[in-house]
Amino acid sequence: MASTPPVDLSGLIKFKALTRGRREARRQFALVREQLAEIQSIGRNHLLYIEWQGFSERYEKIERDMRENTNTCLSFLTAHRDALVPLVKSDISVKDKTETIEQFLKALQPFVENAEELQYTLGKLTDDVETFPDRVAEAVWAACPWYMKLWDSIKTCCTNLAKWLWEVVSRVDSCMADTTSLNEKMPLLPKLSSKPEAPIECVSLHAALQNLQSAWRRIEMPCKALCTSLQLAKMMEDPESCAMFIGNADHVSTQLQQYCQIFATD
Repeated sequence: MASTPPVDLSGLIKFKALTRGRREARRQFALVREQLAEIQSIGRNHLLYIEWQGFSERYEKIERDMRENTNTCLSFLTAHRDALVPLVKSDISVKDKTETIEQFLKALQPFVENAEELQYTLGKLTDDVETFPDRVAEAVWAACPWYMKLWDSIKTCCTNLAKWLWEVVSRVDSCMADTTSLNEKMPLLPKLSSKPEAPIECVSLHAALQNLQSAWRRIEMPCKALCTSLQLAKMMEDPESCAMFIGNADHVSTQLQQYCQIFATD
């Protein structure tokens, strides 16, 4: 069996940094919830506030399920190292080894499926969080009286037009010594329609959820790789080939065990 590769310290450090997204996500969910409560046209009884509470509960369940899955996976990986890997040095037949591998594959498959499902669920929540501020902005805008909408529209149009004029002046100045046609360098006319600005900010939360997605992917992918190595080992009739793939599985499981340990305890 191949020797155990050195520990990837830089990878573990990066993974640990990514897992900190969990704490930041919890903090940001609470922060946005308070922001929604303080918006006069939203408050704690608004459907958007209730929906955000649902987002928070979804996240708490995702994080809880992730931690539970990694804890259970750690127990499985311990059994893998203690029972499956020694098969490489044993004198039992390939058929008996195959049966043992099959048992481990059956035990491993639920972890792979759970990891995929959690990654999908977290991705869906991340998408919902990303679009939420615009929905809040639209709700606040809809609740504004007509004269405030008119005044905001005028201010927005004037601001956009002023920015456009400033850009035109800057472009003209830069084109004075350029032979390129001035028309080709003119900025497009600004949109004069008023778009409400979001009164809440979810950029930090969205980034934290993306970091958590990246961290979980570092658990999901080795799970799949471990499953693949065991499936290939099961297909081998030659003892040396079987041992080689079991050795590969051992290498993958070592890395996966390190990631699960960090995720479960951090």
